[in-house]
Amino acid sequence: MVCLNFLNLTKEELLAFFYVFSNIISIIVCILLLIKNRKNKQTLSRIFNMIVLSLGIYYIGDALWAPCYFNLIPNADILIKYTRMIYYIAAGFLGYFWFQYIEIILGSSFVYDKKKKKILYIPVIVSTINAIIMCQFLNPALKNIYGYLTGFALILIPFGFVIIAGILVIIKRKKITDNSLQIRYRILAIWPIVILVISVIQLFIAEIPIYCFGTIIITVSLYIYNQDSLIFTDPLTGINNRNMLDKFIKSGFEKENNNYILMIDIDKFKSINDTYGHLEGDKALKYVADILKCEVGKKGDFLARYGGDEFIIIAEEFDNDVTDLIESIKASTSNSKKNLGYQLTLSIGYSKIEDNNILKYIENADNKLYEEKEIAHKMD
Repeated sequence: MVCLNFLNLTKEELLAFFYVFSNIISIIVCILLLIKNRKNKQTLSRIFNMIVLSLGIYYIGDALWAPCYFNLIPNADILIKYTRMIYYIAAGFLGYFWFQYIEIILGSSFVYDKKKKKILYIPVIVSTINAIIMCQFLNPALKNIYGYLTGFALILIPFGFVIIAGILVIIKRKKITDNSLQIRYRILAIWPIVILVISVIQLFIAEIPIYCFGTIIITVSLYIYNQDSLIFTDPLTGINNRNMLDKFIKSGFEKENNNYILMIDIDKFKSINDTYGHLEGDKALKYVADILKCEVGKKGDFLARYGGDEFIIIAEEFDNDVTDLIESIKASTSNSKKNLGYQLTLSIGYSKIEDNNILKYIENADNKLYEEKEIAHKMD
């Protein structure tokens, strides 16, 4: 009997049911993601939660809008206006949090600077006011030039955030040659393109929840990607971790080439923590990681955080080049006093890879590292 009644629904009722049901499922997925990710207090995870929350609010507005659009609720013009306001305002915040998310992944200091971060509030406020005014007095659902222009104006700022973030990812990707980082940035560059495509399609096909399907699939895939990244990425510095190092070694990189292993250690790192605090110690680790990323990015050498304040590089160099690389790394820390407020120096040991016993050469490089630290300690 229930099936018979369902089959007897009009086309508008079926479309409305499908639209609302799709958004409800998406809302449930958002709730599950928030519950799953609630205990992760890292900045990136907190921004991800805000992305999910913004999407959840968007889906609520979209679910309330559908019965009105399909004329299942009589005289619902006012309700349509306010439901549109909800999801266009949510879209503005979604773009805002997405931009922050990308900036953090790219290692930008922009979102950590409170004064600079306030600049991002301006387009969000403008987007919110724009959504309130346009949804109150104009109709973005009209299938004419005025409707399309209104719809475009409503998504201009939200997707401006997304487009700029995508451009920043592409620019950053061109500057690096680390294969694992390139893959991550390629994925991040694809996501906003998919969002833009489905958004344009949604403007022309309002009856099907294309945006709902597309964004929830991307959000779930983003969550899965984040979980995978946690396995192979150091959360503090954003570079490869020991798991990725093991994977790189087992992948059988070209050991017959002139490969060297470099072990890098921050001198007197404990005193930095004791004198300035652990937050400053974290800042020093990020500072060194950024320097090393610039150095390995020149030729595509492998970089990972080995543990504590120790980093490892597997570099393809000739005998004279490896000393040049070491000197270049050490020279890059010469401005640390200006940037950090104290002088930071590094000790570096290295070993040439002669056969497949990589762990032996890591140990050799580590021993030379501590020999250098001993010499530096005696000179002090």
